[in-house]
Amino acid sequence: MSNSPQLRSLFVLAALAFGCMGCRVAIVDDDYDYEWRDDDLGTLTVEWSVDDSFDRDACDDFGADYLELIVYDFRGRTAAEYEPRCDDFEVSIDLPADEYSIDATLIDRRDRTVTTTVALDDVDVYDGDETLLQIDFPVDSLR
Repeated sequence: MSNSPQLRSLFVLAALAFGCMGCRVAIVDDDYDYEWRDDDLGTLTVEWSVDDSFDRDACDDFGADYLELIVYDFRGRTAAEYEPRCDDFEVSIDLPADEYSIDATLIDRRDRTVTTTVALDDVDVYDGDETLLQIDFPVDSLR
C-alpha cells in the first residue's frame, strides 16, 4: 500500500469526518509535510458559549448557525477548518502534537459573520493529551 500524501490526506479527512459527525470539515493544505503516527496525536477540544450561555436559543438570538474554526500550524498555514453547528458548543479535533493558533467566528445561515473573530495563539497540543480551550462570544462581539 502506498504512503502517498493524497492517501494520507484522504485517511485524515475520513477520520476527522467520522469524529466530527454533524459538522463540515475541510483539509486545506494537501502539501502538509509533517509526518506523524497515531501515537503522535493529541486532542484539541474547543468549547464555546454565546453570551455566557450554552442554550441553543442563544445561538438563535445571535442569528448564528455555525462556528467557523480555522486551525493554523506553527508556520501560519491553514491546517484544517471545522464548521460545527453553533448549538453543539463543543468540537474535539485530533491533531499532530505541535503548536497551533486558531480563529473562531460565529456565522449565520447565509455564510455571513455574526461576531468578531476570536484569535488564540500559542495553543500547544501534546501527544496523548487533551488541550481544552474555552471561548465566549459576548453581546459586544456582535457585528
